[in-house]
Formats: sequence, structure tokens, C-alpha cells
Amino acid sequence: MSRSRLLVHALLVAAVLACDPAVEDDDSTFKPPPPPPTCEMNPSTMGLELCNGVDDDCDGDIDEAPGGGPLRQACDLGCGGGVQDCVAGAWGECQAAQPLEEMCNGIDDNCNDEIDEGCECIHGMTQPCGTDVGACRAGIQQCVNGVLNAECFGEVAPMPMEVCTNGVDDDCDGEIDEGCQCNPNDTQVCGKDVGACQSGTLTCDGQGQWSRTCEGAIDPMREVCNGIDDDCDGRVDWTVATGVGWDEDPFEGVDTCGGATALPNAVDGGGWVSLNVSDPANLQTYPTIYPTGDEDWFRFRAEETSHGACFPGSSQCAFVLVVQLELSGAADEEDYELCIAVTDNCSAVGPDNLICSTASRWVPSANSYVMGVKWGGTCGGDDSRQVKVRVRNTDNADSCSYYQIHAHFEYDPEEPCP
Repeated sequence: MSRSRLLVHALLVAAVLACDPAVEDDDSTFKPPPPPPTCEMNPSTMGLELCNGVDDDCDGDIDEAPGGGPLRQACDLGCGGGVQDCVAGAWGECQAAQPLEEMCNGIDDNCNDEIDEGCECIHGMTQPCGTDVGACRAGIQQCVNGVLNAECFGEVAPMPMEVCTNGVDDDCDGEIDEGCQCNPNDTQVCGKDVGACQSGTLTCDGQGQWSRTCEGAIDPMREVCNGIDDDCDGRVDWTVATGVGWDEDPFEGVDTCGGATALPNAVDGGGWVSLNVSDPANLQTYPTIYPTGDEDWFRFRAEETSHGACFPGSSQCAFVLVVQLELSGAADEEDYELCIAVTDNCSAVGPDNLICSTASRWVPSANSYVMGVKWGGTCGGDDSRQVKVRVRNTDNADSCSYYQIHAHFEYDPEEPCP
């Protein structure tokens, strides 16, 4: 409102009050109305209105803009300019964009002059994933709230393992049917048909691998004394693997008296002599009598030496020869016969001079047949003798049963003459 209009307004109010008889003061004396307040323009603002609840420009309005309306000023909350209005003498809320949590959207939401800091990707963005190798097909990964989704949408992923014989790179490694040994349901022979062994069949499974079990096969067993090639090494009753076994009789060529194998000479008063074999653990060097009816012949000299003073031509008694047939633990004594002939002439060997073992000659503690023969001698003469020994398979001694021959010769003056 202008200053002239205020003056007119004040005069009209005064006239009305002067004509109204009801208006009296306390002492019924008429008093004129007080003069209207005088507005003084704020010199510090040069008449500009401030947001302070005062009519700084004395135009009758408080905190108004120069062109009317509310007084307004620019403001900024960190994300660009805005405005705020003067309300009741104070500046109101700033109407401007405010910093927000970063949204991974390609915008500087928190107004720190950096865009999508800390974000792996922009929300909604996609990228290819997977592979187009072999049977596989690539898909798409999508960014959700700044993080790539782990799922590859639309992907045809590799198979865990190659499907054999389909001509496809199922595991998508650039190779087709790698690691496949065979075609599913194919078969092949396994094992061997040697000795007691029997071949079987391997079958190819659905993954193109041969089965680990040889179906129907009879596998090698530990060699035992049974006339069978149990370990399937092509040799019956002999195995190098265990070091225990038997092979062909190394004395098979001495089946006659004339072809007898020589033993060391048995000297009277000396020690025992034996068939010369190698390491006892190597049983293939020991003689056997296999099959039934087989026999082995041996020969040696029972050699006399001097026995001190004696009357030439007088009798000396007696010279004693002991022969021992030692059997292996696998042998049965009933399958063996030991015979001794004291002669130098094989043609003279016969029932009259061939002394053979009987059950009474078996010594269980030594697992042996033990037989002795004796003869008288003459002082000054050569009382040595040639001896023939026969070992015979009488029943069913097998190739697993081996034996050894021992002999001992001595002069025993206490032994009576035969």
C-alpha cells in the first residue's frame, strides 16, 4: 500500500470515530486517534526486501519478491542448483537435487564427481558368456545392481565328460571323443587260455571305457603241487614268482643201471656223501621220479683205506654201508622204493643181489628210507666195492615230489662178519 493511500485511510478512520457518539473515553472527553505509524525504509538494504519478517521497503508487504510473490533465493545441496522460499521470516527447505547412493547406472548419483565408483558393471548391461565350441552355445550375463549375474542365460554348457563315439565335442574342449577307449557295448577277449587259466570278456560301458572286470575269466593262482599249471606260466608245478616249485626231472636220462649218475666216493671213516645239487631253495635241480614207473639210477664207490696192523690174509669184519633216501615234505613214502646192489656189473643186477626197502626201513623223524649192507674183508686186500642205487616210483609219486640221496661207509671192527 502506498504512503498517500495510508494517509487517506487514517483520515477516514478518524472521521468515522468523531461522528460516533458511542465512542467515549473513560473521562467522556473526546480524544483524537493516534497518528498512523510511520514506515521507515531499511537504509542498510537500500529498500530491498530481506527474509526477516519486516517490511523492509515499506510497501505494506513483508518478505515479498520485487515483482511480487514470495521472496526466493538460489541454493545448492551438492548435486546442482535449486531455490528456497522465505517463509515466516526464514528461508525454507532448498528445492534442489540431493546426493543419493550410487546406483551403478551411468550417473554420478552421489555427486562426488565420480560415476559408478565401486560398481562391477552398469545395471541392466549384458555381456556374452560361455562358448560356441563343439556342442556348446554361448549365452548372456546381465548386470544386476552393479554385479554380473552368475547365471549365463541361454547357455548350452559343456557336458561333464565326453560321450564316446557320437562324433561330437560334448565337453567343448576342442577335441572329439577324446579319452574314449571303445564303442559302447563292444567286447574283447581278456585273460588267457593257458594252464588252469581261462579267458573272459571285457565290455565297453556307456562312457567308452573298458570294464575293469574280465567276466568269466579264471585268473592265475598260486602254483601248487597238483600236476596243473596253476599260475598259467606255461610250466606245470613250477613257479619263479614264489621260488617254490618243481620242474622236469634233471635226472630223467638215468633210467637204467648203465646210465647211472655218479655220486662222490664214500670213503670209510669219512663223512656222508650226497647227490650234488645246487641251492636247496632251487628245487628244479633235485631229482624226481615222475610219472609212475619212473626210476633213477646212481653209482658210487665204497672205498676202503688202511686200518692199521693186521695179519695178512686174515679176516677183517665188517665194512658197513648206509644209504639214505630223503624225501621232500610233498612226497609220500608209499610212492617210493630204494634198492641197493653191491656189484660192478649192471648185467648182474637182479633179484638175488638187489636189496630193496620195506616199511620197516622208513624213519619218520628223517622223512627217509635208511638201508644198510655189510661185507667182510681181508687184511692186505682191497675190500672196496662198487655200489648201484635205484630209486623207483612204485605208485603215484608226482613231479612235485623230490628227493635226495646220501651215503656213508665205514669199517667197524665190532661188527660181526656177514
